[in-house]
Amino acid sequence: MAKRQLLLFLGFALLVFAGAALLGFAVDGGV
Repeated sequence: MAKRQLLLFLGFALLVFAGAALLGFAVDGGV
């Protein structure tokens, strides 16, 4: 029943984690 919701949550969490990692990498290696 909540499989689709769990998948959506996992996808969203992965997107947020990737965005945070990208932002951290940009700040770390940028100005």
